[in-house]
Amino acid sequence: MHGIDWTNSVTSTYSPNCWVLTVDADEFLVYPNCEEAQIGALASYLESRSATAMRAPLLDMYHDGALRDVRYEAGDDILAAFPYFDHAGYETEIHENFRYIVRGGPRQRVFWDNAELPYPPPHLMKIPFVSPDHASGLAGGSVIGEACGIVQLA
Repeated sequence: MHGIDWTNSVTSTYSPNCWVLTVDADEFLVYPNCEEAQIGALASYLESRSATAMRAPLLDMYHDGALRDVRYEAGDDILAAFPYFDHAGYETEIHENFRYIVRGGPRQRVFWDNAELPYPPPHLMKIPFVSPDHASGLAGGSVIGEACGIVQLA
């Protein structure tokens, strides 16, 4: 079972009538006005656009040293602990389900650029927020999300 399969199964079983946000423990959903606007406002906006899900690119953020050297206490500014990201080195390509996908960033730079791997680096895209009408994952409905993203801490 792939990630999208188990997510769809859990969603349809335990929250069949709700918008569902699925992010990993080291990810933060970022969208316009997210500091003030609650997630319900985002759901309302998406519904007003007849969207059944929201896609988002991933942005890996990292510390300037080893992860074990990061000092963070609950309540601290997490972005102060992980202030860096690659501002270049990303590629976009047209993809049928996402309109476009993103590859590159630190994942490609660290793990792929100097390796002879038989496959390309992973997509840096996710569909983190889905409506009850989007039960089958990518099938059907409008998927939008150009103005949002997932910040992933590395």
